[in-house]
Amino acid sequence: MALHKNLEKHIKTLNLNELEELFNILSSLLISPTYSSDFNEEIKEAKYFKGEICPRCYEKHIIKYGKRYDRQRFKCKKCGKVFDERTSSIISCTKLPLDKWFKYITLLVNKATIRQCASELAVSIKTSFFMRHRILDCLNIILGKGFVSGIVESDETYFRVSYKGHHSKGTNFVLPRKPHKRGGQKQGKSSGDKLRGISNEKVCVGICIDRKGNVISEKLCTGRVKFSQLKDFFNNKIGEGSTLCVDSHYSYMKIPTVFNVTLKRIESGKYKDGIYHIQHANSYHSRLKGWIRDFNGVATKYLQNYLTWFRWCEITKKEKDISKIKELFINLVTTENYSTINTIKNRYIELI
Repeated sequence: MALHKNLEKHIKTLNLNELEELFNILSSLLISPTYSSDFNEEIKEAKYFKGEICPRCYEKHIIKYGKRYDRQRFKCKKCGKVFDERTSSIISCTKLPLDKWFKYITLLVNKATIRQCASELAVSIKTSFFMRHRILDCLNIILGKGFVSGIVESDETYFRVSYKGHHSKGTNFVLPRKPHKRGGQKQGKSSGDKLRGISNEKVCVGICIDRKGNVISEKLCTGRVKFSQLKDFFNNKIGEGSTLCVDSHYSYMKIPTVFNVTLKRIESGKYKDGIYHIQHANSYHSRLKGWIRDFNGVATKYLQNYLTWFRWCEITKKEKDISKIKELFINLVTTENYSTINTIKNRYIELI
């Protein structure tokens, strides 16, 4: 009782911001796997919402096959594989307890750095890095490519090509350009520094957004975008009868011949034509670049993961942290994901 009175006394001295922070901490603890007895049941229900099936051959002919770590195991009568609710997920074969993964996702939602996550979880920086990208790889699967309809705005933005992660010891990687110099040198081709304007040293990222807030965000190419790349970008992602608002770039001219859409081009020097404009797309570019700048450079081979991460942040920005963290965690641990350390580490820049 004395402890409760002391706690109440200290809580009353907190200001509004401190009370909100305390509330978020307590709420996060109460829904975490450590304190919630129903957490494993929720994972099972989400994993087997279509019934208990084999994650390898997707057959329903399975039998119970004992328990391990208090989790029911099953055996498929067709392929003979043994599995439980964590098989083929980001937490399969992990040595870390479930609550550490939950805490990592909480830190990820709050945009903590890899080093901060490593320190909070008492793991190595390498482990923290691979945890981040296993989660983001899975988030790509959960969100999918996206779909837009109605009045749709499309535009491109550019990021410098980054070869971070290619210079590992023991590889035969050769930098395909002169290294960027810093301090005192002019920018330009002759100085070995970055080229001005749009060039093959820039990654083109396509952004497509409709008035309902649905977004498509993908790496397209290096340098100027071409019609063939835009065709792949819009394929199965834009609704029939949509009005596509674009700038004056000629690569969009053939889009209506392939997709059943109306093209509305905003002429150079103009900002809008009545209700038609690309200001939402440009605003998205600005927020994306400001958000990604905090990471001090993102390797091009991992850029799509960060584009998806930001898209998720935009989709869930009106939701409370507590509910979206729990929902994200359950989705992540029940979605099939085959990313491993090797597939993450050996990723390469596939753009042309």
